[in-house]
Amino acid sequence: MEATLITPFNSCCTHVGFGAAGQVLAISENAVFKGPILLDNPAPSQREIMEDAMKSIENEKTMHRMLQRHAHPNIIHSILVLPEGIFLERLGMSLAERLTPTALPVDPGLEVRWIQQLVSAVAWLEGLGIAHGDLRPSNILLDTSENLKLIDFDCAVKFGEELIAGGAPFCKMNNGFKSPAAGVETEVFAIGSCVYNIHFGHEPWSELNEVDGHEVAKKWCRHEYPPPGGDEIGVIIQRC
Repeated sequence: MEATLITPFNSCCTHVGFGAAGQVLAISENAVFKGPILLDNPAPSQREIMEDAMKSIENEKTMHRMLQRHAHPNIIHSILVLPEGIFLERLGMSLAERLTPTALPVDPGLEVRWIQQLVSAVAWLEGLGIAHGDLRPSNILLDTSENLKLIDFDCAVKFGEELIAGGAPFCKMNNGFKSPAAGVETEVFAIGSCVYNIHFGHEPWSELNEVDGHEVAKKWCRHEYPPPGGDEIGVIIQRC
């Protein structure tokens, strides 16, 4: 028999997202449920994937229990944490979708607001001793007023621990394609790449990555970055 996806609570709700670890189902106009990817009749290799998914969701549940006690307006709100998964507020499109060439233009005032909200949320996590660990536009959602909120805490770790997620341009890499331990350095670097994406509408080195991805990876290891521009936002990118 082929493996089939198990949906939580035998749900007939619509899937609105899948990730490496989780499945997200729409519960209502205002709520979604996120749980691990579980399969009926899994192959041996799929069992390993399921085990990793359950570990990731358990990590995210731990983070959301903490964030329920230490909420921030630019971090997604968890409604209820259960053994099966997490009920979360339902938001709109991701920042990555909002920054696509076919989307509406982003005016300078909105850019500044997003940068302020992003920095505020990451600084709040820093105060809790937590690194998001996978900060990128696809892990940032927008509400109906286009305020951003950080999501996906399955890769979050304490400062000083090894990062779970990796890879440029949102994870800092040193020689040997290795990342530093989670901390201010790694989170500020990710902020800089996100701000670059917000300001220019594409990821750093995206034009070269399509031609020679390996060479771009070596640039990241050598800490060679694209020009950030000469305006105030360029200064922010440079300092990250």
